[in-house]
Amino acid sequence: MAVTAGLGLTAMLLVGVGPVGAAPGDLDTTFSNDGKVTTDIGTTDAGRAVAIQSDGKIVVAGTASNGSNNDIAVLRYTSAGVLDTSFSADGKVVVDIDSKDDVGYSVAIQSDGKIVVAGASATDSFGLSFDFAVIRLTTSGSLDSTFGTNGIVTIGFGFGSDYATGLAIASDGDIVAVGYGSNGSNFDFAVARLTSAGVLDTAFDSDGKVLVPVGSGADYGHAVAIASDGDILVAGTSHKGSDDDIAVVRLTSAGALATAFSADGKVTVAIGSGDDEARGIALLADGGIVIVGESGNGSNDDIAVVRLTSAGALDTTFSGDGKATVAVGSGADVGHAVVVTSAWKVIVVGTTAGGDDDVVVVVVDGTAPPVAPTSLTGTADTARVDLSWTAPSVTGGSPVTGYRIEYSTDSGANWTVATASTGTTATTYAAVGLSSGTVHQFRVSAVTAVGTGVPSATATATPLATPGAPTGLTATAGPNQITLAWTTPTVVGGSAISGYRSEYAVAGGISGGGLAPSSR
Repeated sequence: MAVTAGLGLTAMLLVGVGPVGAAPGDLDTTFSNDGKVTTDIGTTDAGRAVAIQSDGKIVVAGTASNGSNNDIAVLRYTSAGVLDTSFSADGKVVVDIDSKDDVGYSVAIQSDGKIVVAGASATDSFGLSFDFAVIRLTTSGSLDSTFGTNGIVTIGFGFGSDYATGLAIASDGDIVAVGYGSNGSNFDFAVARLTSAGVLDTAFDSDGKVLVPVGSGADYGHAVAIASDGDILVAGTSHKGSDDDIAVVRLTSAGALATAFSADGKVTVAIGSGDDEARGIALLADGGIVIVGESGNGSNDDIAVVRLTSAGALDTTFSGDGKATVAVGSGADVGHAVVVTSAWKVIVVGTTAGGDDDVVVVVVDGTAPPVAPTSLTGTADTARVDLSWTAPSVTGGSPVTGYRIEYSTDSGANWTVATASTGTTATTYAAVGLSSGTVHQFRVSAVTAVGTGVPSATATATPLATPGAPTGLTATAGPNQITLAWTTPTVVGGSAISGYRSEYAVAGGISGGGLAPSSR
């Protein structure tokens, strides 16, 4: 094993936000003076993945050739496009795992700033069989000795070559590497989970790794995302019959198939009659899933975008059937990576072929949950509160079908759903059956076919109660009249007393009548 710092560089193009006066899409001249930087590492180099640190520095991972084989290469630039000399003295690190071919396919940055790269490393004496390779660097560019063996972990799945093409870091610091591994006859989705110390996590499928067959043919995992509940979603390709389909697998944090996802934890999507492949994945705020890749159109490939619900069904609010294709040029178009904006626009980065291959960025509109309703007010009545509000100004591209009403009686610590949806566009609602005399907080969220939006600001009201009984009632007889006197009830129900109802009975209470209300 050897580590070499600063042999040479990777050809790359980086485009940022331009300076004041620049038009959107112009090269950012504050980055390397012209918006571009090329860096030579070895004889043949390639950038494969990029991540941005919290301080704006740019980390690139890929491969550098040393003349006889390939090594994992990691570069770090300042936000101005200059190699960061605080990273291995010259901004460049090359890692040779075992004097054979090594490649980096994915990169992620931990919350403490350490850099994790996943890829593959040749393990046999001929350099033909590969295992997952995961390395971790310190913030200064050294291999992290607290991770694996001197900063390096290799993982074999037992039957042949295994390649890690995707990487994600869980909220607990565990590292999830995905790709594809040999089952002895073809490839399956491969998933490995490491602790933050670089040890296979035995809480994940008992040994920290799992092969998942999607179909009877070869299956290739390409990208990974971790859901808020800890589930692991892997997107890739499954060979089904005569062609390939997009495939998505969902595993629990324990490594089992999540059967609430499409009944068996697996989804395949055929877009056209040709091959369809997934290469990138992103999660939506409501748990929905966006996958990008390519789809055969009969003569070449188009960029493909698929949106699934959190349950694994095609989301028909997107493009009518959950699937969209984009032809950029006359040649093949491929989507490699995806991000989703706060407005749920889908941004795809990939390649378009013409006279030569060019970088392409495609932006697709997407329906989103509505924004919050405004101006919520509550008017108290006996054991009820009448609510009113203003409809959300932005519905996310799908009409409002109702409103979710919630209330809290412990200052917002816990919320009770009065109704999941009113089923009407009316902006009023009567919350009934409430605890009288108890302070209630209310909030309202709009509901569309896409999902439930964020809740409004709260309104506070206290449902009124029926006043308690007056006490100390006395009756004084007079000529043709009786004068009554009493003491005001101690519980008035939250509203001022406006009068009293007086009743009488004769013949021992057998019959009687009402007297005109009067105040004491």
